[in-house]
Amino acid sequence: GNASEHTLKQAFAEKVVDEYAERYRSKLSGFCIDLGEVADIPRIHSAIRRHIPNAVISFSDGLRIPLNNNNPSYEDFTFGKPFELDQYKASDCVNYPAVTSTEATANGYFINRGYKSLGHV
Repeated sequence: GNASEHTLKQAFAEKVVDEYAERYRSKLSGFCIDLGEVADIPRIHSAIRRHIPNAVISFSDGLRIPLNNNNPSYEDFTFGKPFELDQYKASDCVNYPAVTSTEATANGYFINRGYKSLGHV
């Protein structure tokens, strides 16, 4: 009833994500966390790595274009996705900058503070 935003973020990471990572560790190879802008990214990252050290991880923080490494040291690939498919076809030009931003990298990786994040659309 009276939980703060911080408490809810902490609970999601430590109770939900941690439990899933522990329970399904041998069946999961990665996590794509949507709505990362309202998550405790460091705690979620730690919960996943504690049980699945080699998992690939990505967070959506609401920023789509241009693709970028928005969570250096916490994500392995960008959370690229097309704009809403009920409004645009995946091939619509509105999604083109996501592709061209990845093509503009030297090798497909976005580097931020020395951390790589593989471009993904």
